Amino acid sequence: MIRVATLDDIDIIRRICDASFELNRWSNSSFLQEFSKDHSIVYIYEFEGKAVGYMVIWKLSLTVELVTFAIEKEYQNKGLGKKFFTTIIKEYKGYTWFLEVSVSNHVALNLYKSFDFKECGIIKNYYGSNLNAVRMTRDAII
Repeated sequence: MIRVATLDDIDIIRRICDASFELNRWSNSSFLQEFSKDHSIVYIYEFEGKAVGYMVIWKLSLTVELVTFAIEKEYQNKGLGKKFFTTIIKEYKGYTWFLEVSVSNHVALNLYKSFDFKECGIIKNYYGSNLNAVRMTRDAII
């Protein structure tokens, strides 16, 4: 089940974030800010009654920016991330998508490419010194 997150989900989101990312983990205040932005939507993915993933997107006019997305490590490689992303992509059919992902995150790069995202540039030092990101886009599909 996918649902829009509430402020009550902050601890769940932080747990998943901290377990999923070694670098550039978001703070509580970063997540809290997302709940106050009109263009930001935070989603929770539940599997067998347990929250196992989250996603933050920015809906701007006819574009969507994927801001952050994670599935708990023990639930990765089971198709859940793909299922979660498929549902959200369908929700925003007709929108152009953008995202940044670490050049070394081959699993995520392959996932996004499977959804027809194309590389459109490199952002130097995006995640810190010598930690570059790939900028990707997906054209609107109508």
